[in-house]
Amino acid sequence: MKLRPHFALAAALALLTTRAAAEETHPRVLLDVSPCVGVSVPDVRRIVGVELGALLTRDGEPPDATATRVEVRCDQQSVLLLVEDPITGKSLQRSVDLDGSAPSMRARLIALAASELVYASWAELAVNPQPEVPVAGPRPAPEVVAAVRDTVRRKLPVRLNPPKPMRILGVASRRWFLSEGGDLWGGGVRLADDPFALFGWSADAIVEHGRINASLGSVDVDTATLGGSIVLHREWGPLSMRAGMGLRMGVARMSGQPHRSDLAIGRSVWAPWGWPLGVVALSITPIRPLVIEAQGEAGYVVLPLGGRIGGGQEITLAGAFAVLQLGVGMYL
Repeated sequence: MKLRPHFALAAALALLTTRAAAEETHPRVLLDVSPCVGVSVPDVRRIVGVELGALLTRDGEPPDATATRVEVRCDQQSVLLLVEDPITGKSLQRSVDLDGSAPSMRARLIALAASELVYASWAELAVNPQPEVPVAGPRPAPEVVAAVRDTVRRKLPVRLNPPKPMRILGVASRRWFLSEGGDLWGGGVRLADDPFALFGWSADAIVEHGRINASLGSVDVDTATLGGSIVLHREWGPLSMRAGMGLRMGVARMSGQPHRSDLAIGRSVWAPWGWPLGVVALSITPIRPLVIEAQGEAGYVVLPLGGRIGGGQEITLAGAFAVLQLGVGMYL
């Protein structure tokens, strides 16, 4: 029996904590339905609260300057919905005609129409959280803005940030072969896009050249490859980061250049060349539509290329490699 006051105190504290947490994580809405509308006000309040994920202020509570006010009243032959949103500084209104609807459905229809109008006002916080021209009057607390933004993002089924358009870049490239030595320089063009909320793609055509010294001369290496990759992407304002996997295939040519023609004869050989790869890229858009991109590429050559000198395999482009590419382009 002596423990009951403690349990009661704990329950009261838990209730107050839950109430405070709810008020901190949900936007507040003040709903005023005129009696002339002829609908069940408790039903309208219940549906609006569910649709908006909001806390509806109750009669007798002190006024809340950050609460979005929704007023439902009669307007001749229609019902007029008014929304005063102090968070975004907007005032919206809509007229709805309920003459053709069953009386039992009118409370739900009014609640849905009111919720849609509130969402239309709140949506600005998700797509344009910091407008160029600030809203007049006192600004709501950051946690209030965050609560409204999260509510809208849970409601909308699509990504709120519009996808960036396709981009095309001119690319400079340097490739290092880690196990055999040697490097190639070149460049090309890259076409890429991020059409989905998490996934994007990239495709490029790269031409590279290098010269490798050998015992009897040097060997020129020329390659032409096509690469493609599927990436995950993430954006932070003008910055974008991407990482993924792909494949590169093409052809390569080795051409021998002897120091002395009386000691060796230079020949050329063509062969297919390819490998799987992983990519990591970072891009920045300082001024639209300009885009600057740095991309790293790594992989392992599964179709190696080799050259024979003096009867032996002296030069081989195989094994692990790393690539650094720098690109400058524009969004289309």
